[in-house]
Amino acid sequence: MKEVGPCILKNVELIRPRLPNGIPELLIPPMNPFKLPEATLKTSGFEVTFKDVEIFNLDKIDIKEFQCNTETLKIKLSAEFPVMAAKCKYKIKGKVLVLDLDSSGNFNGNFSSTSVTVEGTGKLVTKKGNQYLDFDDFTFDVYIGTAFIHFDKLLGDNEELTKNANKVINENIRALLDDLHPVAVSSIKGVLMGIAGQIFNRFSFEELFP
Repeated sequence: MKEVGPCILKNVELIRPRLPNGIPELLIPPMNPFKLPEATLKTSGFEVTFKDVEIFNLDKIDIKEFQCNTETLKIKLSAEFPVMAAKCKYKIKGKVLVLDLDSSGNFNGNFSSTSVTVEGTGKLVTKKGNQYLDFDDFTFDVYIGTAFIHFDKLLGDNEELTKNANKVINENIRALLDDLHPVAVSSIKGVLMGIAGQIFNRFSFEELFP
């Protein structure tokens, strides 16, 4: 059994100063801010689309546990983002808590103590004479400890109504986060799988684990 988790963690710390601007040669995008063109969250009650998303402080990731076995190809990760912030454009339609909404504008959010867990087992595939690591799927979960969010123009140009609507949302933020949990997990998982997939397709198993 060859456990290389500690070695990888050491390398993560070495490249951490470069994470904010990204590391093109490793196909790692900029992490502060991390940019997404668009993300849509849809529940039974409402749908919200975010555009021109910027997420800040992903480079401050605190990896609590990382296991990576090059024989069984099992990976396990437990990490936390102490503080994150996000800003973007939004468009929302439907019923959120007790609010009937059909609006668009700017969104800002602050998130604390966001924990992430990832588990998966890979397989080796041969391409052009070299072996590459492939993950069909990960078991993935995310939990946001606390959050404070603000939608401007949530109820049109009436600033007082918008202020009160945001107050209702933040007073019930746990219920809203729980409602959004399944679609949020799916969206974040898709982003992470995309980044990991690019790396595993670019570098052979021997290059990643010499």
